[in-house]
Amino acid sequence: MLTHDEAMGICDAVLAAAGADAEVTLSAGRTALLRYADNQAVQHTDAEDLALHLRLRDGARFGEARVQGGDAAAIARLAAEAQRQLTLLPPDPDPLTSVGTQPLLAVTAYHADAALDRFDATSRADAAEAMIRPALEGGLKAAGACTNSESLIAKATTHGMRGSYASTAVELSVTATAADSTGNAVTWSRSAEVLDPAAMGASAAEVAQRARHPRALEPGSYRAVLSASAVATILHFVGSGFNARSVAEGRSYLCGKVGQPVFGDNVHLTQDVTHPCLQGQPFDDDGLGLRRVELVRSGVADSLLHDRRTAAEAGVEPTGYSGGGRVLYGAFASALVMNGDGASEEDLLAACGDGVYVSRLWYTNWVDPALCVITGMTRDGTFRIRDGKLAEPVCNMRIQQNVPALLSSVLALGPAEVHDGVVAPALAAGEFGFNSATSF
Repeated sequence: MLTHDEAMGICDAVLAAAGADAEVTLSAGRTALLRYADNQAVQHTDAEDLALHLRLRDGARFGEARVQGGDAAAIARLAAEAQRQLTLLPPDPDPLTSVGTQPLLAVTAYHADAALDRFDATSRADAAEAMIRPALEGGLKAAGACTNSESLIAKATTHGMRGSYASTAVELSVTATAADSTGNAVTWSRSAEVLDPAAMGASAAEVAQRARHPRALEPGSYRAVLSASAVATILHFVGSGFNARSVAEGRSYLCGKVGQPVFGDNVHLTQDVTHPCLQGQPFDDDGLGLRRVELVRSGVADSLLHDRRTAAEAGVEPTGYSGGGRVLYGAFASALVMNGDGASEEDLLAACGDGVYVSRLWYTNWVDPALCVITGMTRDGTFRIRDGKLAEPVCNMRIQQNVPALLSSVLALGPAEVHDGVVAPALAAGEFGFNSATSF
C-alpha cells in the first residue's frame, strides 16, 4: 500500500496540473473476500485499486472528474476532464472555495495484524472453517463471509488542506440455517486479534437451534429487549435527523425540538471518529476536519450537524461530515456512539419481565422521517420473554415504531458494541410495536 508521502506526492502532482482552485482525493486499497455457503467455500477474491477524484472551482464555475490510476498519464486525463467540466456545468448557485489548513483528530486505524500479508488467504479459510464447524456438527448449514482490507485515503487542496488516513478492517459473518430458523453473528474490527470465529459460529448455531419451530405472535406493542445489532440499525435513522439542512427545511423529527428532551434521560448520543471501536476517517469529503459532537445529552437534542453552508447560515462553526462539492444536502451523521451501561443480558431480560427479544432487524426503512417512524422485520431469532427469561421462539414480525417513543422508554442498557459502523448497546425498552406476522 502507498505510504503517506507517496500519496501526498501524487496529490501534489494533481494540484500542479489542475490550473485552478483544486481539491484532490486519492483512494488506494486492497480488499480480499472469502465467501462460503452450504458449509463450504464458494468464492475467493483479492482486488487492489487506486483512484483519483478532482474538483475544480473557478468563481461560480465548478467541474469534477475521476480516474483510475495515479501515473502521469492518468493525472493528465483527470485534469483535462475536470477543466472541460468547468465549461460545461452550470454555475454553482452557492459557490465555495476549497478548504484551507485543517486540524485533524488523532486516530489509529491501521493494525498490521489485519493487513492482507498477515491475515491472508489461509487465515480467512481458517476463520471460515471455525465459523462453519458448529453448524456442521449440529446438522445445520452455514453461510457467510470473511473480508479484510487495508486502505489509504489522502486529500489535498490548493488552499493548504493536507491529510491522509490509513486503515485496516476485518469483518466476519455467519448465518446458521435450520429448516425453519436461522441464527446470525457478525464481528467487525480494525484488528484481527479480537476476532473469535469459533465463538461466532457457536452462537449462530445455538440461536438457530433454539429458534426452531417458532410460534405465531399476536401483533401489538410489547416490552422488548433489542440486541446491540438491532439498536445500531435504529441509530442510523436517529442520526439522520441531526442534519441541520433537513431541520431548516422542516423534514426532520427534530424541527422545533433542539434544546428540548427528545429521548429518555438515560440516552446519550455522540458523533466521534476517535472512539476506540471506530477510529474513523478524521476529515470529510469536503476536506473539512471533523469534530466530536455531543448530539444528545441526557435525552436532550443538544447539537445539529453542519456543513460549511448550513454553518454559515446559522452563524456557527461547521462540524464536518459533508458530502462536499456542489452537494446541498447538509452534513450527514457518521461514527455514532450511544452510551452503554453494565447490564448483562440476564439483567436486560429481567428488566423487560414479559415481552419479546429481537436479535436482528432487516429491511428497515422510513415510514415518516418527520416523526422518526420506521418499519422493518425481525430476523435470526425472535423469542418471547416470560418472567424475565427467554422462552419460546416466535415467527418473525413486521415492526413499525416511533423511535423517540422507543428511546424514551429505555429500562436498562447493556455494554456498547460496534455494529455496522455504529457503537450501540443492547437495551430493554418499555414499548416496541409489532404490527404483522410472517410465516417463518
